[in-house]
Amino acid sequence: MNQNASPILSAIGNKQIVEGSNASIVSISASDSDGDSLSFTLAGSDSTSFSLSEDQNLTFAAIPDFENPEDSDQNNIYSLTVRVSDGRASDEETIEIEVIDAFDGRVVDGPVSDSVVQVTNQAGDILTEILSDEEGFWIVTEGVDESAFQITALGGTDTATGAELSGTVFISDVPTDLLSANINALTSITASTTEATEKDDVLTSLGVTMTHNELLSTDFWSDAAEGDSAGQALQRLNYQANVLLSSVQVIVSSLSSGDPDAVSTVNAWGRAIINARPRDGRVRLAEPDAVKIILQNAVSTQIPPDGITDSLITAVAEVVSDINTVLGDEALDPTGETAIGASAISQLDLRNLTAQAFSGEI
Repeated sequence: MNQNASPILSAIGNKQIVEGSNASIVSISASDSDGDSLSFTLAGSDSTSFSLSEDQNLTFAAIPDFENPEDSDQNNIYSLTVRVSDGRASDEETIEIEVIDAFDGRVVDGPVSDSVVQVTNQAGDILTEILSDEEGFWIVTEGVDESAFQITALGGTDTATGAELSGTVFISDVPTDLLSANINALTSITASTTEATEKDDVLTSLGVTMTHNELLSTDFWSDAAEGDSAGQALQRLNYQANVLLSSVQVIVSSLSSGDPDAVSTVNAWGRAIINARPRDGRVRLAEPDAVKIILQNAVSTQIPPDGITDSLITAVAEVVSDINTVLGDEALDPTGETAIGASAISQLDLRNLTAQAFSGEI
């Protein structure tokens, strides 16, 4: 037996990982012709960021975050050396692991947990599906190819109000850089058109001073909670849009003979808001006449006109206008108790009463 034989180390695996994943990165193995017992150690500038399991699988000690790198150079490239020893001789290999920015975002009415987030392609095929976490955040820890087209968030729980959002659907376009796309009522409006200029124009008509692409990457709930005035204005508008969308969804569902297509309903509502733009001025989601027109136009594309009772549409429009007047008050903290209470009324009481009215129960 050759007492001087050195162990031979091998490291096999993917040297890139998408942020948010705690999967095994590299599998370490070693052979020793003497049959000696082998020990493995990690060294190097970024070695403390990793763990090596008993079966020599290398993982991050904490789930990596692209926006908050913990490597010594803070460039999301982690360097470490894996060493194996038989007590007399050793072998080692230096490894570099790159953390890649993930495709992620947030679902917000208030933050929506357990929403089923689906990324689809142009044909409507689901490319990937994940759940939003307790703060509404979601992250795709696998690559998404260029065929991605839209993101749809289905249902969930508004963690601010505690309301179950069964039947609620939000939509967002997939940005061209595939980095971040928040999903909310405002992005659902812009997702209802494929015209880039129309996306920006409708935001302007709603008083939003950013482009559609900027909106996609803006977490305005967090901004609002931190007291940012622009974020608070966006969240107040988002509440108002949600009240309208929720009412349209309930009316269409109540009047449909079968299960209505939820995405078509959202798109019809978004188109109704786009078509409500005046030549000059604002679309005001707390103005009774504007609210009624949006409700009528959205519902009429999904339900035959003879099935829609004008007096009921008028009644709902008046209540939506009242709630949206409260939610749109510029002095209102949209993450505070009053706003959350008003939002809860629209999610629970208004939905229930609207469903009962249009189904003929009241």
